[in-house]
Amino acid sequence: MKRHARVWTVGALLLILGCKNQDMLLVNDDWQIVEMATAHGAFTIEVEVIDGVNTPVLARELIEPLQDDYTEILVYFHRRDAEETLPLSRVQWTVVDGYTETRYEEDINRTLGLR
Repeated sequence: MKRHARVWTVGALLLILGCKNQDMLLVNDDWQIVEMATAHGAFTIEVEVIDGVNTPVLARELIEPLQDDYTEILVYFHRRDAEETLPLSRVQWTVVDGYTETRYEEDINRTLGLR
């Protein structure tokens, strides 16, 4: 069965419906989505996080409801209230390769076992 995610913006709060039959609030004390965009079959999400957030797990939670509708999904993680423009990391999901994480601070690419 094909799952469709629907996104609504209400002020600063974002809700996504279709996540494992539950509503998922896309902002909390540890992280918040600050920007989303789509183009050419790709979906990009920019997320601000505090230290200690498990970004690969969070990325998977954000990506899973969208997988049926996009060929590539990118989630960029930025440190909350940081001055630098370079993200901490990016989790990329594609139909062909599954999940891959790039950590910009460590300059390391690794494939995550999250298919």
